[in-house]
Amino acid sequence: LAFWPAFVVPGVPVFNMALVALGVPAALLFAMGWLARQDSRQSFRALGMALSVFAVVVTYALLIVEIRQAWHASSPTLQGDMPQSEFYAYSAVTLVYGLLLLGGGFVFQHRGARALSFIFVLAATLKVFLIDAAELQGLWRVLSFLLMGLAFLGISWAYARFVFGIGVRKPASDPPPPGA
Repeated sequence: LAFWPAFVVPGVPVFNMALVALGVPAALLFAMGWLARQDSRQSFRALGMALSVFAVVVTYALLIVEIRQAWHASSPTLQGDMPQSEFYAYSAVTLVYGLLLLGGGFVFQHRGARALSFIFVLAATLKVFLIDAAELQGLWRVLSFLLMGLAFLGISWAYARFVFGIGVRKPASDPPPPGA
């Protein structure tokens, strides 16, 4: 695959130079984004949001490089053929990353993380639906489309209810005072 440069990533998968080259900057970007969002000035808050989004992208790039190195650990560089299992691993990691962002958005009550998770979950499901399923034949393809349809229904329900608040009852307002 011509996409991958002829870089050598020293170390074993997970504990390697990619963790230093991408993981440390991502952590610093998250920290700087959080600090900038605490400022009352609107320009700093916007900068903080941009830094946080960039940190999410850098973290995702780290995950992609880690997958590539895991499948090509014996290769001197990241270049080489892509086995089907590696191709599916990218879909799985993208989906898991989106779900982790969704969970983090709930835990920290951060709407931006929940919205970003939608992008990753949507990208993973589209890749699985349009590209990964194209390799399947016969009954496997039918079963795959059935299960993906059910997954799409579940994902759309979860996002509509928990991310965008559709179908959630609003808290009842205070009752009117007596005699009003």
